[in-house]
Amino acid sequence: MGYLIAWFVSVTASVLLIGAFFYPFRRFRIFRWFVVALGLFWLLVPWQFEDGLYAPLYVVFGFQVFLERDANPAAVLTFAVFGTALITSIWLIVVAVDMYLKSKAKYRDIEF
Repeated sequence: MGYLIAWFVSVTASVLLIGAFFYPFRRFRIFRWFVVALGLFWLLVPWQFEDGLYAPLYVVFGFQVFLERDANPAAVLTFAVFGTALITSIWLIVVAVDMYLKSKAKYRDIEF
């Protein structure tokens, strides 16, 4: 039961934190969704830390890096870096396509 309550608290806190970042970036729509995607990745992706027990990625990473003496955080760090790089590259592609479409629409009605 405690495991379920811990995940409920983690999900609730994550949604509230992401919501707190969502509002200030309302003028920057694309960046707002980047922050949401990256936040969901780091705050809610489960990672196995013991036999059959899972915790959010940031919790396992922080615990293995700072609190556990003989832990090897290489697997968690590799997954976190590749996931962050994937989300960032997808976001950059979306931004580039959006900028291209906006510039194309801007000059659509101009005759040369």
